[in-house]
Amino acid sequence: MALDQAGKALAAWRRERPELELGGAAVMVRIRRAASLVEEQVADSARSSGIRNPGDLDTLAALRREGEPFEMSPKELASLLLVTSAGLSGRLDRLERAGWVERRANPDDRRATIVALTSTGRELIDEVYALTVALYDRALGHLDAAERETLADLLRRILIDLGDS
Repeated sequence: MALDQAGKALAAWRRERPELELGGAAVMVRIRRAASLVEEQVADSARSSGIRNPGDLDTLAALRREGEPFEMSPKELASLLLVTSAGLSGRLDRLERAGWVERRANPDDRRATIVALTSTGRELIDEVYALTVALYDRALGHLDAAERETLADLLRRILIDLGDS
């Protein structure tokens, strides 16, 4: 059986620390490695569409998932994206300069702002997300539908157990 990069690292750990039980590591290291490889492909795909920063992609996707009218307060957006207000501000500056989002006064509170996808931003994220889904499908191409469903359920259970709910 051919070894992947994670398998080579685990084999080295087994040689150096044979007393360690590496079953959990064998899974988690591979999850991290697979995610890293796919995210590199997603980032390359996004860059070819003009999105230079993975955080910018996440921001556009968060606004798009929100549904009509594709807008949120900066506070809601920062909380959802797990970034500071300063980190979000830099993203929004870039996205606004590119014409993909706009900031405007909140009609319910003139002191607050709303961040909204522009029509150009919506078209872009729709295109990029379709490419992203295709990359995910290609990465899981050797798994049939039942295997994908089982894997997704197992990962969901792990994430919930880790507090991601």
